Amino acid sequence: MARFTGRCLAAENGTPLADCTVQLGESSPVVARTGPDGTFDFRTELDKSGRTSLRIGAAGRVPREGDFGGLRDGATEELGDIPMQRGFLVTGRVVDQDGNGVTGNNVLVFGIDSRLRAGQHGQSTAGAACAEDGSFSFDIPIPPGDWKAQLFGKDRQRGDGTFHIDATTGCAPLLLVTERKVTISGIVVDDRGQELPDVVLRTENGDAITSSGPSHGKFRLVSTQQVSGPTRILLENPGDWTDSFVPPTVAWGQDDVRIVIPRVPDMTIEVVDQQGAPVEQFGVLFLPTERASISISREYGTHLDGRLSLTTHRLGRHVLRVLPTQQDMLASEPQFVTVTQNELPVQRVTLERMRHASVLVVDADGSAIAGAQMSLVRIGTSLEHARIGQQDPRGNLMWYGDRRSPELVADGTTGPNGESELFAPSSTRGFLLRLRATDRPPTFVEAPDFPVGAPLRVVLAKGGALAGRVELHGQSRDLFSIDLRDADGKRVALPPGQNSLQVDGIFEIPLLAPGNYTVQTQRQVATRTDGETRHSWTIMANTLVPVTIVAGTTTHVVLDAPALLAGTLRGRLSPADAGLRAAGLALLGTDNAIRGVFPIATDGTFFADDLLPGRYQVLVAKDANTLMSRMPATLAREIEVPPGAALSEEFAFTPRKLTLRFRSPAGEPIDAPIVLRYGSLLRVVSKPTNDLILDPAPELPIQVCYMNSANWSAPVTLPPDRSEHAADVVIPAR
Repeated sequence: MARFTGRCLAAENGTPLADCTVQLGESSPVVARTGPDGTFDFRTELDKSGRTSLRIGAAGRVPREGDFGGLRDGATEELGDIPMQRGFLVTGRVVDQDGNGVTGNNVLVFGIDSRLRAGQHGQSTAGAACAEDGSFSFDIPIPPGDWKAQLFGKDRQRGDGTFHIDATTGCAPLLLVTERKVTISGIVVDDRGQELPDVVLRTENGDAITSSGPSHGKFRLVSTQQVSGPTRILLENPGDWTDSFVPPTVAWGQDDVRIVIPRVPDMTIEVVDQQGAPVEQFGVLFLPTERASISISREYGTHLDGRLSLTTHRLGRHVLRVLPTQQDMLASEPQFVTVTQNELPVQRVTLERMRHASVLVVDADGSAIAGAQMSLVRIGTSLEHARIGQQDPRGNLMWYGDRRSPELVADGTTGPNGESELFAPSSTRGFLLRLRATDRPPTFVEAPDFPVGAPLRVVLAKGGALAGRVELHGQSRDLFSIDLRDADGKRVALPPGQNSLQVDGIFEIPLLAPGNYTVQTQRQVATRTDGETRHSWTIMANTLVPVTIVAGTTTHVVLDAPALLAGTLRGRLSPADAGLRAAGLALLGTDNAIRGVFPIATDGTFFADDLLPGRYQVLVAKDANTLMSRMPATLAREIEVPPGAALSEEFAFTPRKLTLRFRSPAGEPIDAPIVLRYGSLLRVVSKPTNDLILDPAPELPIQVCYMNSANWSAPVTLPPDRSEHAADVVIPAR
C-alpha cells in the first residue's frame, strides 16, 4: 500500500478546487475526491513491482495523469500543489467540399500537457469520432492556445486544421473540409518476380509519394492534389536504378499495379581464410551505403567452395561484409563495391581464423574465481555502448551505416580453476574484454594483450556500494537523479534505474569498483517544441561531493537539491526580417543542452518560460522544428537569467548565409564524420559533403575537426559587411 496526498488548484489564480476526482487510470473507479480546500489524501494498493498510476480530473479542466514506480509498502507520495489548467469543450463538424457532413473519420489534437507534477512527462491526445452528420466533440477539455485538429480516416483533410482557443471565450465550433483520397496501390518486383522493399515512388501528377514496405514490395500512393486522367509512376531517385526501367502509366484508383525494375548483374564473392582455404559457413551483409532504412544480414548457410552470388538492384556504392558462423572465424571489415550496369569481377574476401587465448580470473588475494562470464567484443563507434551490449554477427547483424554497433567476437565462463578459453584475433586494437562475476563490479580491458602459452590474468576485486539521500526541500523526486563520475571525470554508466531517486530522495548504487569518485545532483529540464515536450538532465552547480568506495562496504552520502526559482525572458529579434517569420528560437545552457524551443512571432517577439537560473546562448533557425536536429545560428550575445527573474531583452540579428567548403591538408575530399563547434554548441555531421550551407549562419567563429579528434581547424568568421560568404576549411588530420 502507498499513500498519496496533494492539493488541486486553479492554474490561472491558485484558487483551491473542490470535487476533483482521483482515479487509478482513466477507466478506473474514483478512489478520492478533493475537499473544499482542494486537498486529497488516500491509500491505494501497488502492483508487485511497486507501481501505480493516477488520473485527476475536474469539470472544465484538463486532466492530469502520472505513473509512479519503485514505491515501497507504507510509502507516502506528497504531490504538493497541482495546477489544473482551464479547458474548453471543443466541438466541430467534418464536411465535404459541398458542405455535406462526412462520417468515418477521427479527429485528434496532440500535445496537450497532462503531467501530474513537475518532473513528470505527460502529454494527452484529445480525440473524437465523427457521427453520421460529420459532427464531433473532443473527449477532454483543451486548454487555451493554438492547436491543430488532424483528420485520420478515409478522407484527406484540406488545410492544416489550425485553430485558436481564447482564454476567456474558448472557440467557435470547428469546420474541417475534406476531399476524397485517390490512391494507386500495387507491388514492386524485379524481373524475376522478387519483391523489392524500400523503393521510393512518386506520381507525375497528384503529388503522391511513398515507398514499398521495409520487408516487402507492396506500396500505396495517396494523392495530395486534385487529379485527372492517368499518371506515370516514377522512381524518386532514378540514378539509383538501371536506366532500362520504363515508368508505367496507370489510372488513379487502380489497386493491382505491378512495377517491374530490372536487376543489374549479380555479384559473386569468394570467401577464404588467411591460408587461402575456402570458408563455406557464413552469411553476408550487402547493401547500398546511402540506403536510408536499416538492413539486416542474410544468406546464412553453407556456400559450396566459399562462393555465393548476390543479387542487387541499386546502382552506386555498396558495403559488403562476410559474417562467418564458425566460432573461430572473425567477421570481415567492410569492403566497398561500386555497382554498375556492367558485370563485376569476383570479389575475394579473406577472413581471419582466430587463435586460442586463455584468461585467468582471480580475486585480489590471487584466489581463482569460478563462474565469471567474459565477452570479447569489437567496440565499433561507442566504447560506452560496447560496455553494456553487442550484436552477434553469427546470427544476424543490423547495419546502421553512420555508426558501428559493438559486435560479439567470443565469450566464455571460467571453470573451478578460474580459467576460460576464448578465440581472439591476432590484433586486439579496437576490441574490449568484458568480465562479470556475482557480487563484483564489471571489469573492462581495452585492447587485451593475450600472452602466447599463458593466460591473461585479470583481477576482479570485490565491489563497494554507494548509498545516500538527496535533500529535496519539498520538490518532486522525479525532478532529480544522480550523476556519478570516476577519478578521471568520466561518467559512470549505470544500469537503468540505479541513478533514480526512491521515496524520500533515497538512492543506492551497488557493485562499484573501489576507488575515488564524485557524485552530484542532476535536475530534469523540459524542452518544448511544436506540441512535444522532451526532457533532459542538467548538472546542478555546487552539489558535487567527493566519495571513496571501499571494497565490501557501503559509503553513505547526503546531497542537496536546492529549490531554484525559474525565470522568464520576453525578447525580440530586430529587425523583424521577413526571412524569420516562420523561425524558431532556442536557449542553450552552459552544459550544451537546449533548454527550450520557442516560436518567433511575425513582429520578432518571443516568450521563454521555465528557465533555470544561469547563462544561456541564443540560437535561431528558419524552422523551429530543425532546432533540435540541424545547425542553427548562434548569436554572439549571451543572456544571464537570475533566479525568478522576468527579463525583457532585445537582440539584434541579421540572417546571413555561409557556405563551408571542406578539404584535407592534401586537398582531398572529406569522407569521415566531422564535428562543428561555435561557442559551446557542437554539431556532428555524419556524412559531410564538399559544401555545407549554414543558413542562417552563426555570428560566432566556427571550427571543424574529425570526430574523436582534438585537432580543430582555424576559425572561420562571417564578414559582418556581407550577407553571403563562402570559405575554405582545411580539417587537420586526426
